[in-house]
Amino acid sequence: MLTQRSLLAIFCVAVAATGSAGPVRAAVSGWTKAQGAQIRLLVDPAGAPSGAVWGAIQIALAPGWKTYWENPGDSGVPPKLDLPGSANIADAKLLFPAPERHVDNGLTWAGYEQPVSLPLRLKLERPGQPAQLRGSVFLGICKDICIPVEAHFDVRISADRQDVLAHTIVTAARSSLPPPASADFGLVSAARKGQQLVLEALVPDPDRPAELFISGGEALIVGTPVAVSPAAGERREFLVPITGGSDEKGGAGIPLSYTLIQDGQARTGEIATR
Repeated sequence: MLTQRSLLAIFCVAVAATGSAGPVRAAVSGWTKAQGAQIRLLVDPAGAPSGAVWGAIQIALAPGWKTYWENPGDSGVPPKLDLPGSANIADAKLLFPAPERHVDNGLTWAGYEQPVSLPLRLKLERPGQPAQLRGSVFLGICKDICIPVEAHFDVRISADRQDVLAHTIVTAARSSLPPPASADFGLVSAARKGQQLVLEALVPDPDRPAELFISGGEALIVGTPVAVSPAAGERREFLVPITGGSDEKGGAGIPLSYTLIQDGQARTGEIATR
């Protein structure tokens, strides 16, 4: 498996594998076909009157292939959404189902080894008015080698253009998201100490193992969390190395997104460093 640095180098020189976008059919783009996967965008326009619209990036992985979570770990690159040609879109955020952690050839990575749909949360500038979602998503699709894939899409969002297929797949994608963290299941503190983060979590059973996935985006690139001896009381403690980022040596207040898993139950949330 390629390291993050070598894969990024490939991304800089390789021509991304893309397929024909095909004709726009309501709120579903054409498939982008690449070795190991097919990718397309679906949007459920039912929320257009309120301005809150949901979509999904559907990634149909072939057997034996994988793709990555928002912080891939030692190898791979995170999915990247780019919407330069869109209209009436105030905000767009890609969300992630709970990932799995794997070790290949001594490298630890976080992501998905089965077909997955990444939910896309949209906010319209002018609710009730038609919108155009035009752009691309950049993914790493890997098996023995990693293939950079850029899937382009151009989809019109209008409340009068309903699509049963889009509604079904987008609804399923949304249901795959972990519930929000709660007062007794989630991170409760995130402190920076030198080149690492010290994170404390509350979990349903403090005596059983828990797994943490965390991302600081481009501002704070972090490695794999390591569980250490339990903190005082019922809190669990994780140490996370800081490996780079635009705010690598900055102060407090960097937002972190995370997924915390115990006994097959997952919670997701956000917390700021202090």
